Amino acid sequence: MFNKLKKFFKGSRSFFFGIMILFVFIFLYIVNVFYGDPISEKVAFLNHGIIDNMFRQRGITMVDSQIVIVDIDEKSLQKFGQWPWPRTVMAKLLRKLDEYEVKVTGLDIVFGEADKTSLKNYIPPLKNYLPEKIDLSQRELDNDWVLGEAVADTNTVLGYVFILIKEGETYEDVDVLPFPEFSLEIKDDKLANIPFTRAKRPLLNILSICNSALSEGFFNSAPDRSGIVRKVPLLIRYKNRVYPSLPLEMARIGSASDITLCTSSKDGSLMSIRLGKEVIPVNEKGEMFLNFRGPHETFEYISVADILEGTVPPKKLRNKYVLVGTSALGLLDLRATPYSGVFPGVEILATQLDNILKADPMEHIKKTEVSLSITVLLVMGILLIILLTFTRPIIAGIFGFILILSIFFVNYYVFFLNNNILWTGYVLISITLLFLLVLLMNYFLEGREKRFIHSAFSHYVSEDVVAEMTQDPGKLTLDGEEKVITAFFSDIQSFSTFSEKMTAKELSTFLNEYLSAMSDIAMQNKGMIDKFIGDAVVAIYGAPLDNPNHAEDAVRSGLIMLNKLKKMRKIWKARGLPEIFIRIGLNSGMMSVGNMGSKNHFAYTMMGDNVNLAARLESAGKKYGLSFLISEATRKAAGDKFYSRYIDKIIVKGRTQPVNIYEPLLEGIPNPKLKEEVDSFEKALKSYFNMKFDESINIITKLNNKKPHPLYDAYLERLEHFKENPPPENWDGVYKFTTK
Repeated sequence: MFNKLKKFFKGSRSFFFGIMILFVFIFLYIVNVFYGDPISEKVAFLNHGIIDNMFRQRGITMVDSQIVIVDIDEKSLQKFGQWPWPRTVMAKLLRKLDEYEVKVTGLDIVFGEADKTSLKNYIPPLKNYLPEKIDLSQRELDNDWVLGEAVADTNTVLGYVFILIKEGETYEDVDVLPFPEFSLEIKDDKLANIPFTRAKRPLLNILSICNSALSEGFFNSAPDRSGIVRKVPLLIRYKNRVYPSLPLEMARIGSASDITLCTSSKDGSLMSIRLGKEVIPVNEKGEMFLNFRGPHETFEYISVADILEGTVPPKKLRNKYVLVGTSALGLLDLRATPYSGVFPGVEILATQLDNILKADPMEHIKKTEVSLSITVLLVMGILLIILLTFTRPIIAGIFGFILILSIFFVNYYVFFLNNNILWTGYVLISITLLFLLVLLMNYFLEGREKRFIHSAFSHYVSEDVVAEMTQDPGKLTLDGEEKVITAFFSDIQSFSTFSEKMTAKELSTFLNEYLSAMSDIAMQNKGMIDKFIGDAVVAIYGAPLDNPNHAEDAVRSGLIMLNKLKKMRKIWKARGLPEIFIRIGLNSGMMSVGNMGSKNHFAYTMMGDNVNLAARLESAGKKYGLSFLISEATRKAAGDKFYSRYIDKIIVKGRTQPVNIYEPLLEGIPNPKLKEEVDSFEKALKSYFNMKFDESINIITKLNNKKPHPLYDAYLERLEHFKENPPPENWDGVYKFTTK
């Protein structure tokens, strides 16, 4: 209980720091909402990127089949020559479309200058050179008059462009104003206070073309700072009048509906535009967020050449909204959209018209966004802080990742697919910064302790174990304690014999190579290197961190070491070095572990009778000619994953209680040959313990003849002794070691 309280108050500094940062983020967000959008502008790149990806994720959606794009494409340019064409070609196109009985035609083109190919530009200079007077009609002389006549005779809405006002600029007076059928004069403060996009001046069609036109509309788009078109103005203010966009005017004429502005009763801000019964959501400036239907050519394109040749089936155009524009690369009417950096401007107009007719553009739901953002920041932020403060960073990191995914998921499925835009960039950045700042706070507060742990244990345990210690130092107890662990001892056989033949440098190099390989294996299997005693390796399994599989890991380490040593012997032999063999002893049980030593010099180690037994088992291997011995306690704790053979029942020096010892042979299932040998040996031991020495000698002799081994020699020697010197009737079969 005390440790939990200690940990809480230790972590509470990070907790309260995180709460303070969280409320700073929430405060900044609220200030941003009520006093402007500087923060929103800073994270616009992220907001836009998220929505753009959602468009691409959603893919193509159904478009209004009433809309057709008549394309001045490469095929048309090859047929009628380079642009601009004579206005007579455009006049012929409009009359042809009228024959197809289209509902309304909109021109994504501005005829801002007179047609230079008109005959009236060439006949006057040549009249003194002509043999007789040429009498031509106005239709034959003036291409612009021909187009103007076609515009007047058909349901055509002309297009034009506004030059928008930049900061510090004012209106410029012009002689001719736009004259669409629909426009609004600003007569009162209610309209005057709406922050419509403002124009400096219009770029209009020449009078001979637009004088008798049905109507006209601008086709400005509103690319953001990144140059991508995501929204378009439906209304633009020039001086004291508000003018409609080309698609809005086409929709008004085609549907024979009225346009009205819907404003808030509270502050008079613009909320939507009503076209007849349909409500089109817009922002406070009268801009509509485009609900893109897909990549290029989502709408139907028909070549101008095919229209003029009359090869298009009438049903493809009858009663349709037609937009005339270009997709040809050379005419440069291309824009960037969430789908592509090369997107025809005429298809953006088609998208705008489609959104108006279906009344389903994207809508920025700001009030919902504000309440949700504050709620998510508050609830999710506090949960993240708690996890960062009182759990491992990896758990908090996974939670943070899930949180971000859930924000994307909810935003996409709940809002975006219902045509609602929710800017989540600020929330995502706040959550990310909160995670990093609290993480840094934890680092500075707990860094010293963690660095001590890393420094103290990185040479003795694997990086994974060090990472676990540093992630949760509360798991680590360095004070002395009693716990069940496994002690590991290994030693090189006859080390002093061959070490005398090496120089100090050679011996050092050789030992470093051997000890590095063995200690790496121990650490990789969750062991801690307690110490090196010359050539001996002492390791602890199950401390300082708890490990319920300590015995299993220790046995596995021993088997891997013996296999590794086989490979190393071949390398050493090739280098002229001795082929060493080792002995390993393991025991599991209650032992004392912790920092032990003097006040100024101490080390984490283990002590106790069970530690000594592991050391004695390592030494006992010499008696049997075996490399690996474990106690019965270790064998039981390791479980059934390992195949071992029973070796003996012994009392080691310094102990009074006997212990059964085993030799681990492999992990897994033995082959039939090995199993047969082990079964025979254990049968011999059963006879041995029942004092049937002749029967035991017979079995072991056969085993030794078939596969000689020092183990069999040791037992045959012992059996011959008992034949000559029979033990007492109450003999329990225990073999007592008189040396270490």
